[in-house]
Amino acid sequence: RLAPSLLALTQERRLRRDMDRMVSDFRATIQSDSSTSLAESAQSLISRLAGLLATACPPWKVFGPELEAQTKAEIARLTNRTTDRMLTGLPSFDSTFGGISRRGVTLMIAATGMGKTSLANRLAIGLALQGWRVMLHGTETSVEHRVNDMLFGLAGIDPRAWTDMATSAGNEGPKYLMTNKLLAAEAVFKSLPILVSGSGATVETLAGRVAGLARSGQVDVLIDDYLQDHKRVSRKDVPAGDQRAQVAHASATLKELSAANNVPIVTFAQRSGEKEDAHKTDPIPQLHHVRWAVECAHDAEEVFALYRDDYYRDRYGVAWTPKGRPGYLEIHCRKVRRGPLGRAEEVFHGPTKWVGPRPEVRA
Repeated sequence: RLAPSLLALTQERRLRRDMDRMVSDFRATIQSDSSTSLAESAQSLISRLAGLLATACPPWKVFGPELEAQTKAEIARLTNRTTDRMLTGLPSFDSTFGGISRRGVTLMIAATGMGKTSLANRLAIGLALQGWRVMLHGTETSVEHRVNDMLFGLAGIDPRAWTDMATSAGNEGPKYLMTNKLLAAEAVFKSLPILVSGSGATVETLAGRVAGLARSGQVDVLIDDYLQDHKRVSRKDVPAGDQRAQVAHASATLKELSAANNVPIVTFAQRSGEKEDAHKTDPIPQLHHVRWAVECAHDAEEVFALYRDDYYRDRYGVAWTPKGRPGYLEIHCRKVRRGPLGRAEEVFHGPTKWVGPRPEVRA
């Protein structure tokens, strides 16, 4: 009578030993820098676990596809949390830079009209689709206005075309299709772990709120749009009328917030020297275009510069000498502590304020 029990115990111990060995091998692979070997190892681990359970357990205890799905989800979670980068869903950016850094502050600088807010919204959605809990803080617009922009972008609908159609007689078929697509986009957006906050907060208020949310496990990433537009603080060491001191203080506060709470931060900022003649100087921002507070570039782990040639082409017409591809947002890396410098290019759709490929939204 004891034989079946002893056999089961022996099988269980052997199963545990083999599984521990497989997991140890996978953890060793995680420590390597090769994303290719990591993906291959993850797939190998799934196959080996499935084969091990199929041979070691009775058929009625093997969960098949359900177990495989759970294993894949767990490996994806572990992989996300153990790498130094976060994938954004922007193919060129991810392939060139490996995504956004999970360490410290990432600074994005650009001139007016380059697409800072559009990229901020797109990063929030892209990171949330990867499972990260995102707080998107906007200093220029209300929460309602920003969410509307994100919904229209996600649905792929031009807000102006929607308004014209909604207020005109007829066109019931297109109206119905657009409405359904917006409702589908809203359902997708509500399912994402994104918290949106609006203007009117000082950087200390924002930092206190994010710290509390991070400690309770409700926020993994902060996207701040944008650095120079936080409500001004009033302190002896930070004069209210000193723009440089205000921005430097905001940058230092975000850096401390990230370090103390292990929360990566992406913050956007206006470049300096914007009034320079784009015909005579290179319009693509350089690292020295943070003259309003050079400390911000020092505080940041990484600095990227945004550029859209379409902005100047639309502004100057035939007098403009093209310096980039039409219909694209260029993302130039100006500072990185580890990894490559370089340039990524993502499709930019102006009417819907959308960057990169659009996730499928079924009406």
